[in-house]
Amino acid sequence: MADAPTGSVALVFTDIEGSTNLWEQNHDVMREALELHNSIMRQQLEAHGGYEVKTEGDAFMVAFPDAGKAASFCISAQRELHKAQWPEALLAISHAAPSEDGLFRGLRVRMGVHFGNPVCEKNTATGRMDYLGPMVNRSARVSSAGHGGQILLSERALRGFDPQPDYILLDLGEHRLKGLEWPEHVWQLSAKELASRQFPPIKTLDVIKTNLPRRPSSFVGRENELRQLTEFFQDSNNIAVTLTGPGGTGKTRLSQRWAGEQLADFPAGVWFADLTEARSVPGICNCVGDALGVPMTQQDPVEQIGYAINGRCTNASGPILVILDNFEQVVDHAGATVARWMSMAPKARFLISSRVPLRIEGEKEFPLEPLATPARKQTEKVGKATRRMTRKLESYASLRLFAQRAREVNPKFEMNEENVEAVAQICVKLDGIPLAIELAASRSKLLTPQKILDRMGQRFDLLKSGRRDVTERQATLRGAIDWSWELLTDYERSACAQLSVFRGGFFLAGAEDVVDLSAFKNAPLAMDVVESLREKSLLKSEEVKGLSGETRFNMYESIREYASEKLKELGLLEKTQERWRKWLLDYARGWWEKRRGRESTESTRRLDLETEGLIRIAQDMSVDPEQSGWAAVFIAPTLNRKGPITVAEPMLVKCLERLGFQLPDFDAPEQPQPSA
Repeated sequence: MADAPTGSVALVFTDIEGSTNLWEQNHDVMREALELHNSIMRQQLEAHGGYEVKTEGDAFMVAFPDAGKAASFCISAQRELHKAQWPEALLAISHAAPSEDGLFRGLRVRMGVHFGNPVCEKNTATGRMDYLGPMVNRSARVSSAGHGGQILLSERALRGFDPQPDYILLDLGEHRLKGLEWPEHVWQLSAKELASRQFPPIKTLDVIKTNLPRRPSSFVGRENELRQLTEFFQDSNNIAVTLTGPGGTGKTRLSQRWAGEQLADFPAGVWFADLTEARSVPGICNCVGDALGVPMTQQDPVEQIGYAINGRCTNASGPILVILDNFEQVVDHAGATVARWMSMAPKARFLISSRVPLRIEGEKEFPLEPLATPARKQTEKVGKATRRMTRKLESYASLRLFAQRAREVNPKFEMNEENVEAVAQICVKLDGIPLAIELAASRSKLLTPQKILDRMGQRFDLLKSGRRDVTERQATLRGAIDWSWELLTDYERSACAQLSVFRGGFFLAGAEDVVDLSAFKNAPLAMDVVESLREKSLLKSEEVKGLSGETRFNMYESIREYASEKLKELGLLEKTQERWRKWLLDYARGWWEKRRGRESTESTRRLDLETEGLIRIAQDMSVDPEQSGWAAVFIAPTLNRKGPITVAEPMLVKCLERLGFQLPDFDAPEQPQPSA
């Protein structure tokens, strides 16, 4: 048998049409026929230099070093299958009986060929080469679209060889294949003597109407989210699902990807409406009407859209999916639009992306988190990583996204032991936000990952795209946050800016003591503003284990830096920092005094959580020396217990010196004492 090809590979999937029915009708004869089928396939595989990857039931997966050998294998196999000496009992079964024109007889095998670069990995259990990744999925889908006796080629497979004079090619056009985001141009290949075989239309999704845009870049990660979205919509009570999250987390991309994989489940179509320019109910209706191809001619446009959506469900005898993208700036009109459409078209389903939930009956919120990143400790060792560490870090979706986008601007980019830790630190500093990671990776044409990392202090100047086909809020990290900032009230902007002084997160009580909204008439309680900022995706929250599920809030690092800039612009920096330092030192002192009592465990946990803020005060030379010293005292046990000592010791020494203590030079050689 030929060696397993690697690099660029042509994959062929084959499958016997109607095999389940044949087995049920005559088990014994089907066993005999399958042995003959397998013998033919393996003979032709050997003759054309192919590699048998694996078989599952009656299906073969085989690989070739080029598309020409793969096509030749398919042609020869179809010829041999057609003239094989099939058992008479098999030919008596209708599905295997000879056709009147003599072009079909015996087992009918569909075949599909695709060419590309799969992930090549040896199976440790069998020792055989296996092929993985999107290229393999597309190969399988090309094959499954065909019928028994038919050979289908992808566009890349066709470009990979020169057809022989006795090959007949038929252009079947571009088709959407189930589970794939991009359509595929499909060709039918036949041996000249079998070219008159007639087949039904190939099994694709083109009968389903959609205006989903084709995305030129690959989709990375989000496997769990795609599965969860499917589960959400399988619940008939979830009529509308709203993807929420801060700008740049990939809500639009995820909605389009998921919808593209579910086209077969929505016979009335999948329609995407971008509401970026909408500001009113008529604006929403115009955007949705454009997406559906419905001209606004009635006095009540909401009602007209509702009738159109319901009518399509009725005509198609199945549901429709309407995607409403960028709803946050018109969320106040959700009741007048989406809620009415939901009641008028009970078979319709709505997938909404918004930085704020709609808060209407029937809505299910789906908070979209950033991509997974390594823990900070995994990225602290700067330098060359081990192979094992590299493979572990490469498994994170955030790093895979960086590598994919870096290769798009610099085909020579390769993530390896030399740069993987720098890439990991970039992804951590950007909180796993896909837009920020993509903008950072776009700099790979000029900068190495380490150089990009070195410039992260100027992230808003660094993270810009030169693309001309995106809006400002997609082209820059600052633009993405500007969009959210403009949707806030004046008092929400002030509160968000003031909350940026917290490092490492905060509890509600801290926010209530630090945030001052007295300048705004009728401003709500700080508690309500914090909840509003969380709902608008400018704060994230989580329950803290061991503290009775108490909620702790935090900011994504890029949002915190943006809000810090605004704090200076608003002229609130000094007074806010003063309130924050006083609150944190009083809070730490209170729990410090409980460190030896019944609440010692809780005291340790709470002081640990304030590590970042206390270190900041202890190391700030502009802070009152007594405040700096107390901060060092409160945080010393944490640093002594958890490290690093390289931070703790110099910090404590500097604080003591600022308080007037003269410490001996422990590194100086001991001087001899004078004799009595």
